[in-house]
Amino acid sequence: MSSIFISYSHKDKPFAKRLAADLRDAGHTVWIDEIKILVGDSLIEKIRDGIDSVDFVAAIISSTSLNSQCVKRELDLASTREIDEKRVIVLPILLDEVELPGFLKGKYYADFREEDNYQEGLDELLERLGPRTLPPNLSSAKMLKPYLFIETPGHGWLRVPLSELDALGIRDKITKYSYEDDLYAYLEEDDDLTTFVEAKERKHGSDYDIETDMFDVFIDEFPLERKRMDEHRRRNRYE
Repeated sequence: MSSIFISYSHKDKPFAKRLAADLRDAGHTVWIDEIKILVGDSLIEKIRDGIDSVDFVAAIISSTSLNSQCVKRELDLASTREIDEKRVIVLPILLDEVELPGFLKGKYYADFREEDNYQEGLDELLERLGPRTLPPNLSSAKMLKPYLFIETPGHGWLRVPLSELDALGIRDKITKYSYEDDLYAYLEEDDDLTTFVEAKERKHGSDYDIETDMFDVFIDEFPLERKRMDEHRRRNRYE
């Protein structure tokens, strides 16, 4: 499994989100729109933190991204890291009929210029990222269950699709102690998990048992929680 930062122009967001979902389905960790900028933060430092924490940077190259100052900053930082580490980090993703910019010239790219070639381009990208890996201690039978409970030494979170929270009408009731990515909510095991279970009971009856619909894994550290704690420590340093 690899971790990958997707650099793109927001005009290319539909494609970027589709690609992110497919990479996650293949078992990889994807950063997309996860850098939170607060007033007074250094934009470059925030971007550098994100890029430095991943294995690869996927650069979506299009007519709009070539004119994006944010994409240019991200590529500058990623290319510097590639030179320093003397290994492939930046993976060009060609979306339009444009020339690769700067140091990307001469690199082999994943070709997504034609919709019919999407799967071929994705397969080439996945080959570079490495083989699919599954969470620890999972069997195919367990994977048939819809919810994943992630347990750490100190806490736990239930992963559920965001679409289900919307369907149950409780997305706006989830507290700041839970997390979201593009596809899932990670509900902390106290109040938010209770809110979810109560909504399921209202829909399916009081006999509903969440245990029958979830499987669990134990990990040493939950990356989203670690990210929040690191941000908290950084803020406190300057208060």
